[in-house]
Amino acid sequence: MSIILDFDGTITEKDTINVLASYFTEQSAQKQETWQEIVNLYLQSIYDLDMRYKPPVEGRRDLQEELDYLQALRQCESDSIGRVEKSRIFDRAELGLTPQNHQDDMYQLGQMTVKTGTVRVRAGFQHFLHSLLDREWKIGVLSLVCAYLPLIHYTPPPYPLISSYLDILA
Repeated sequence: MSIILDFDGTITEKDTINVLASYFTEQSAQKQETWQEIVNLYLQSIYDLDMRYKPPVEGRRDLQEELDYLQALRQCESDSIGRVEKSRIFDRAELGLTPQNHQDDMYQLGQMTVKTGTVRVRAGFQHFLHSLLDREWKIGVLSLVCAYLPLIHYTPPPYPLISSYLDILA
């Protein structure tokens, strides 16, 4: 048996992309402004889609209707990823990070955000994860952020990381 879990808001209590973004933008007001613009454009594109999409969320009754919505959402997600890539906000080289010290920094950031409560792993997740592993289920994690922010306290994780649901829908 296999299961794919979403990271942000499922494994964690809230979305964690802003935690990651703050790490990369904290030294530059320009990058902070660019990040806020990216977030605003993303939220506006989701709002615009939701206002015109039929059926609305409360009217979707089956899996196919939800999958159709996710397909429509794909352009919003793709456009946002394009803006992030163009901005180079997450460019390690611009911060002078090598792959190794970047990985070390991300691990420390992940540990700190959990320790301070900035990011919280959902109550019961560790038990749930262990019960799946005990049953020898295959586990995948769906996330862009999780690739940067190892919050689950497994190094390396016992599950494959799927970088984006866009990979699954392709």
